[in-house]
Amino acid sequence: MKKIILSSVVSAMLATSASAFMGLNAEVGGGLWQPALSGNFKYLGNSIDFDNMGMDDKTTSGNNYLYADFSHFVPFVPNVRIEKLKYDIKGDATSSVNFAGINFSGDVKTEINMKQTDMIAYWGVPFLGTATAGVLNVNFGLDAKNLDGFISVTNAINGTKQVTFDETLPLAYLNAKLDLPMLPLAFSATIKTVSYKGSSVSDNEIKMSYTLPIPMPILSINADLGYRTQNITISDDLVDNLNADITTKGIFFGLNAQF
Repeated sequence: MKKIILSSVVSAMLATSASAFMGLNAEVGGGLWQPALSGNFKYLGNSIDFDNMGMDDKTTSGNNYLYADFSHFVPFVPNVRIEKLKYDIKGDATSSVNFAGINFSGDVKTEINMKQTDMIAYWGVPFLGTATAGVLNVNFGLDAKNLDGFISVTNAINGTKQVTFDETLPLAYLNAKLDLPMLPLAFSATIKTVSYKGSSVSDNEIKMSYTLPIPMPILSINADLGYRTQNITISDDLVDNLNADITTKGIFFGLNAQF
């Protein structure tokens, strides 16, 4: 992950001159997330309660994010933000659970693997940045969030049973950013949410960014610390024979480059 973040920063540095010439503002970043998992998953009428499956959460192993944001000065044309989030949380417990019509008992291993891709088109609230001398900016738009992953249950007798999903949902997007004048600090909050066919997704975060004292023309490097919480509710109206209510939440930290 460190190599990925460093590569993103180097790419940003190489693109700085071209971006400034074209009148674009860009931000790229990445980091690690420590999600805690709770909730349940029901398939073909059989339910798994993650709280009882010994899930090894609150780690950074396999849990990371990347994003790129491009904004410009052209009225009415949307700005673009792309986000990728991945987490892989495993559990191992002595338990008995019926999953997909199979009874798993004894030493039962559970895994939930989720990849999310967000394609966001957004606009800034007109004149707000100018009126506040760049201190406050509010953005709103639409997000197409793709949820791609699987949930699996394994034991020595029955082997592995896996259920996969791949769904894309439209979400409303709202972001506010506060840049403190004369201080190397910025605070931001983001809300993404939708409800559809008995299913819902909410993806919210707050973040503090500290500008590192590294003298560079145009480019600034920032350290991020924040808290992210997601709730994903899937009904069988959206995916046949599947009901899920999965909550992941925890701190994240990383680096970003702005130019």
